[in-house]
Amino acid sequence: MIFALFATLPFNRIIAFRRGLLALVVVAAVVAVWRARRLPPVPAIVWIWFALAPLSILWSVRPGFTLSELPPDVIYPLLGFLAALVLFDRWTRVRIALAGLFCGAMVVSLAGLWQASRTAGYDWYELAHGFGKFSTYLVAVLPFILLFAFESARRGERKATLLAVLMIAVLFAAGYAAPNRMFWIASLAVVAVVTIAATRRAEYAAL
Repeated sequence: MIFALFATLPFNRIIAFRRGLLALVVVAAVVAVWRARRLPPVPAIVWIWFALAPLSILWSVRPGFTLSELPPDVIYPLLGFLAALVLFDRWTRVRIALAGLFCGAMVVSLAGLWQASRTAGYDWYELAHGFGKFSTYLVAVLPFILLFAFESARRGERKATLLAVLMIAVLFAAGYAAPNRMFWIASLAVVAVVTIAATRRAEYAAL
C-alpha cells in the first residue's frame, strides 16, 4: 500500500485511485495512533508551512478558486505527511516508500522519454501533469536518489551504486526532454546542497 501510493505520485488521470490509497494509508496511521495512544511530534514549522496556503485566501485575487484548491494542494498532502510520520517508525517501511518513489519516477521518466522520442514537443500532460509539474517532481525526487547513491557507495554495494547512477542519468534525461529551464537551476542547487551536506558527515567524507 505504501509502495503503491509513492509509486503513483507522478501519474496523471488516476486521482481517484491515488486518493483511495491515501485514504487507506491514513486509516492505517489512525489505527496505529489509537493503539500507541500517542500522537507523533510535529515541529511548529510544519504547521506554519501548511498554514500559509489557507492564509493566502486573505490576499487572493480569486478567493473562491483558492479555497477550492486547498484540498488537493494542502489538506491531502498534510494528511499524507502526518500518516508518514506515524507509519515510518521502521526503516523497512521507509525503504518500501523510497522504492515506490524511485520506481514511479523511473517508469514515468522512461515512458515519457519514449513518447518524447516519437512526438515532437511532447508536453507530458497525459502522463504526468505536464512538463512543468513533472520537472518539479523530478527535482523533489533527486535528493533521495542522491542520498541512496551516497549510502550505497559508503556500504560498498556496487550494484546499488550503479543503479543509483543510472536512475540519476534517467532523471536528468527526462528533465532534458521536458523543456523547463528552471529544472536545471533547481536540480543543480539540489546536487550542490545534498553533496555538501552529505560530505560534511564523517561517514561520507571519505567518498
